[in-house]
Amino acid sequence: ELLRLNTDFSIWKSYKSIYKFAIKMLEALNMLHQKFICHLDIKPENIMINRRTKEFKIIDFGFASQEPFNDFISNIRGTPGYFPQFIVGDKITEYLPRIHANDRIKINGKYPMELNRKLVYKIDSYCLGRSLYFLKLVYQNYKVYECYNSEKKTMRKLENLISDLTNNDVHQRFTIRRCLIKYYS
Repeated sequence: ELLRLNTDFSIWKSYKSIYKFAIKMLEALNMLHQKFICHLDIKPENIMINRRTKEFKIIDFGFASQEPFNDFISNIRGTPGYFPQFIVGDKITEYLPRIHANDRIKINGKYPMELNRKLVYKIDSYCLGRSLYFLKLVYQNYKVYECYNSEKKTMRKLENLISDLTNNDVHQRFTIRRCLIKYYS
């Protein structure tokens, strides 16, 4: 039974389950990137998960682009709240806090990704980080706390991964590959 990731939160029983999912997502996105493809719309609604096997599928490749990303650069698109575009607005919530990313701030009349097309890959990093942040908050809201919390180490690893993926400076933000090396090796 495949469900959208954002419709059933019962599978997130620990930080470890979210962290394992994060590693699987990093591997999947790394395979896409090795084929020079960016999904460009990673969000919980675009991830299907089999509740029984805990396997997932990335869906909705409508925004996807292939290197050198000419179609994307000429028509930049993404889902508000996940896409790394500076957002100031009233609809920002705990689940989707304000974004201060510099991906869409022009330097000498050009966006950073126009100057270096490889930066487009980091959009998938940012979107994944926002999705993991969302899952972490959902888990924290439904978690039953016990006297001894054995999850602190995994929680810190997950928070560090999210931080590396969502760095607001596109030049400092980790690539999917760099995250795999740091967190999975």
